[in-house]
Amino acid sequence: MEAGFATTAFGPPHRGVARPLLVGHLVVMGVAGAGKSTIAELLVGRLGIGFAGGDPRARPRPDALGQHLAAATAVGRSVVVACPALRRADRDRLREAGPVRFVHLTGNPDLIHDRIGGRAGHLVPPSLLPSQLATLEPLAADEDGLAVDTALPPDVVVELVVDWLVRTRTPLSRR
Repeated sequence: MEAGFATTAFGPPHRGVARPLLVGHLVVMGVAGAGKSTIAELLVGRLGIGFAGGDPRARPRPDALGQHLAAATAVGRSVVVACPALRRADRDRLREAGPVRFVHLTGNPDLIHDRIGGRAGHLVPPSLLPSQLATLEPLAADEDGLAVDTALPPDVVVELVVDWLVRTRTPLSRR
């Protein structure tokens, strides 16, 4: 495994998800302060699959994260990833690793700014949020993903994502 990443399995799967039929990965994406890590960790517990979390100080590039996803794919594991994936090109690199679905955490810039400002030692200062918003390329119609408002409570976001996974019948591997 790539240095700086950890893959672990947690909890039972969602009760409505049948035994998975394919290997895939779920990328929780968005600007700093959108809640990527919180939602990704909750999804790991709910889906019972692994979490690939990079060391925030290392700021892994999409190529390194893609290599980690490819290694997981090679052994039949699905993982949840929390990363910005702000640009289409970055998401394309992640898709090269195997089947990937995206959850884009969207939200009011003022709310996200306040979240960043309220966190001690946050990696990205509030002053950089406008730059991230300018860089952001929302999911295109041909990208397999779901946009969810980050103003919703985390448990509601997780339910929306799990329902989307069940409804679209694209299961993820739990091995």
